[in-house]
Amino acid sequence: INISHRTIFVTKSAASSAKKRNSKNKNKIKLVYPGSRKYSFKNNPAMHKNKVIEFLHLGTLYGERNLDLFFKALDELIAENFIEPKNIKVRNVGDIYLENKKEYIKKEYFESKTSTKRINALKKATNATFLLLVQHTDDRSQETIPYKFYDYMNLGKPIFGLLNNPELTEMIQDYGGITSKSYDLISVKLALKKSIKLFNESKLYRSNLDSKFDMKTQLKKAIR
Repeated sequence: INISHRTIFVTKSAASSAKKRNSKNKNKIKLVYPGSRKYSFKNNPAMHKNKVIEFLHLGTLYGERNLDLFFKALDELIAENFIEPKNIKVRNVGDIYLENKKEYIKKEYFESKTSTKRINALKKATNATFLLLVQHTDDRSQETIPYKFYDYMNLGKPIFGLLNNPELTEMIQDYGGITSKSYDLISVKLALKKSIKLFNESKLYRSNLDSKFDMKTQLKKAIR
């Protein structure tokens, strides 16, 4: 930072922390959200003919970034007859490095596919009802925003977030997505109930889901 003309951070919290660590050069430190390349995929409607709500996660699950609480909340809703297992599908496109991976695979509503090229994964995402954004439950999430967040927004699909970052939570809510705390079962369960209710009432696409970050515009901000 000392020898740079400008240092760009891609989250507000990371920029703020850097300014505290480098108070003499804090004016050199700027925040610019990156955005991502926008692909022209045909967006499928939210309601599927078979009335199945699909949650899709793109990427690797490992360590503290997992679906443990998500599945626990979902299993409780199934036990309470809030939703039937046949009416829900959870898919992961990517690798799973978890000790309880076998427990994931055993679930009748879960399906996992191996990693694929980014563009192929994004094409698969156009068929999903909700796109899952999963953060680590530990402190590393406080200053980070998964880059796939911008890809998700570009697709104009509802986002379901398992989050540990107030900044990202606000951004997803502003976009029109649904958020929960990645470390809190009650929060995840309530968010799931809301998602399922919106799906059943065909209300998912009444709000304007659109990315507010154009990659070229964000780059110009960084240069300027």
